[in-house]
Amino acid sequence: MSHFENPDMMVIGDSLAQGCRSLSVTSLLCSQSWSARVAAVQKWQFVPPNHPRPVLFDLEREIRNLNPVSLPLDNIVLEGFVGRYLKNLDDWQHQIPQTTVYFDNLALAGALVGDLYNRSAKSCDDSIKTLVGDNPFDALKISSVGELHIAINGRYVLNPSKDPAYDNYTQLDWVALRKPKNLFVQIGHNHGLFAVGFSGSICNINNPEDSITQPGAGQTDNFWDQWQILATRLANLSSEVERIYIVLLPKVGAVGNLMPLGNGRDADGYAPAYDPTFSTHPRLPGPQLKQIDTAIKSVNAKIKDIILTEQAKAKAAARTIFIDAYQILNTYDFKNSEDNSQRIPITGNEIVDNRYLNGHLRFGWPPIPNEELCSGGFFSVDGMHPSGVGYAVIAQNILKPLGATAIPADILAQAYNDDSLLSDYPAELDMLVDLLKVLREAISVGHFDHTPVGPISDDWHFADLLRVLKGVFIK
Repeated sequence: MSHFENPDMMVIGDSLAQGCRSLSVTSLLCSQSWSARVAAVQKWQFVPPNHPRPVLFDLEREIRNLNPVSLPLDNIVLEGFVGRYLKNLDDWQHQIPQTTVYFDNLALAGALVGDLYNRSAKSCDDSIKTLVGDNPFDALKISSVGELHIAINGRYVLNPSKDPAYDNYTQLDWVALRKPKNLFVQIGHNHGLFAVGFSGSICNINNPEDSITQPGAGQTDNFWDQWQILATRLANLSSEVERIYIVLLPKVGAVGNLMPLGNGRDADGYAPAYDPTFSTHPRLPGPQLKQIDTAIKSVNAKIKDIILTEQAKAKAAARTIFIDAYQILNTYDFKNSEDNSQRIPITGNEIVDNRYLNGHLRFGWPPIPNEELCSGGFFSVDGMHPSGVGYAVIAQNILKPLGATAIPADILAQAYNDDSLLSDYPAELDMLVDLLKVLREAISVGHFDHTPVGPISDDWHFADLLRVLKGVFIK
């Protein structure tokens, strides 16, 4: 086992750690995660997941194939989606063992805190058998998509070689076996925080903290007990794990999906209300969003206390470092502050900020119209997960406490060019976002109503399909 031990870096966590973008997980996206960027700058050997195909779907590709102009407002569909989805599932079910035995990034999109010590390749396979069984069409049930996504993802990432010896290994078990010199942990976003940012949904207005500390489906322990178990497991890791970096929860008020309505701002920069751009849910009042952000800071403080208490018991507190993701996003929160210094220059005329993506036609030579990004760009299509540039910015901020002295000046330009969503902006996205805006307004006045009713079919409205796809992250 000696060749397994003491890698420079390992990562565990959920979608933000894995590199998910636009609700999608692919090999390319994982190779452009913040962790892959950090490892490249540090010249650390690092093996990200090499998924042979997207996990069930690739939303950006679906949008590029969409022709919104030809679709009536009440019938926006992804033609042929079901066939592509079932074919992808079938290919995963016949996936051959890989020569790769392990990955250095074990994070799984949709993971809960408890999944770090409960979810293994075997438990994922058991879930798939329960959800699909002998009938692949069971995968089209509304209740199946979210769990099926993480199960397909986890079965592959946690044991790509299908070696029975590692069938029961969780993310934390792999860490304990391999003893990385630097361990990064980023988890906790799927206990309600994602629902706030994507759908503008708050489950407990009277107790904002409760809205982002839900236990999550399938977990027997509450949110804080899950963190306590995780903290104990981290504290008990070998001293060969020299540094443990905990990436705290980000400022959800800064995500691109929640766009400010109106020009007014309160003293802390919050607008009167926010539109969940890439959904058909009602707007979220600004004062409620402000309360959630305040609750996030409180939750982060409690997480730090739990982790440090357990590390102190193990006389290992000195190896624990916290990455303040809340402050990182706050630093670039241009949409709320309206401070141009918080926008991010790339090269030339390219500037990225945390507004939702928007493009415009630009004419060059030869005189062929071309759609180009004109605002936004820190976040991907879903407005929640960072773009390639967003992940690169996070990487830059994580490199600082690592003591990196030579962060390449072109890291953002490279990330911009690597991300086709930014460098080859799809006009279809702007048209789709405009249609979703009309739908939100129609729903709010009672002229339009869509409630997903399974199973998924090709004539499903795109708005209904979105509500199912987000189930990967909303438990």
